[in-house]
Amino acid sequence: MGEAIIPVDLRNPGQVFACLGFLEAADVLCGPAEGGFDWTGDQRFILRAEGAENPVEVVLEFLTRAKCCAVAPSGSTLRAKEAGVETLRSDHSYPAPEPETPSALPARLIADRSCLRVEHWSDGCRERDNVKLWAGMGGYSGAALVRDLLAQVARWSGEEKARAVADPFAVAAPQSSSLRFDVRSSYVPLELGFSLNEHSEMRVQGYPLVDLLAAIGLQNARPAKSNKLQYRYSVSAQLLPVQLARAALGGHDLRFPYRVFVMQLGWPGKEGQARCILFSEEKSTHE
Repeated sequence: MGEAIIPVDLRNPGQVFACLGFLEAADVLCGPAEGGFDWTGDQRFILRAEGAENPVEVVLEFLTRAKCCAVAPSGSTLRAKEAGVETLRSDHSYPAPEPETPSALPARLIADRSCLRVEHWSDGCRERDNVKLWAGMGGYSGAALVRDLLAQVARWSGEEKARAVADPFAVAAPQSSSLRFDVRSSYVPLELGFSLNEHSEMRVQGYPLVDLLAAIGLQNARPAKSNKLQYRYSVSAQLLPVQLARAALGGHDLRFPYRVFVMQLGWPGKEGQARCILFSEEKSTHE
């Protein structure tokens, strides 16, 4: 069984969601996988998967080769508006009612014969919250945002890719937009004192692997919503298969040691549109 151990900041919600994304991706690309958190010393995420290869390396190799496509229902006239984003037609069950706008079309990451679904933002019409933090941007679609993130990873040098295998959430890239999952890139202009949109010469650094893998991690799991600006998530010290890891993220007591954190959001612009993560603090520990 292959194993990888990577650093994680438990108070960065996007990194925690991204760890679940690594687990989800490894389960598809490598075979049955399990993962859990270790906080006895430095905070780490342990990932194990079938086969002898490093599962983190397998997932990153997939992301460097993957193509992002939007997916529309069979017979729909919707298609992604952005050049270079292909729209596939679903011949099987669709994850949600047909969106009102092409910006909300689900996405697929495809390389060779493997496919990862990225569609958590399509859950707005369902009972569970979609944890969609981005909005606006002239109707720029989720599939196009994911396409841009994949391009940032594909441009990394050999040295950057090697660093990403050892510490995937530490490798940054210049960004003009993102899925807003990493607290290190979040800000509220009123609190910062100025808007970055008014200073085009400033280069914002983001963390594409956090965004990409957090979106994959939220495919089948969600943090527990308290209100529009507050969520609760948990981390487990037990190595769990993907089905139980999904339940653990939402704070369900699985009788394993776990810690609960509260994620606080803010409005970087107009209230009711895009949200950003301000901070996360620990609520309780259960041994």
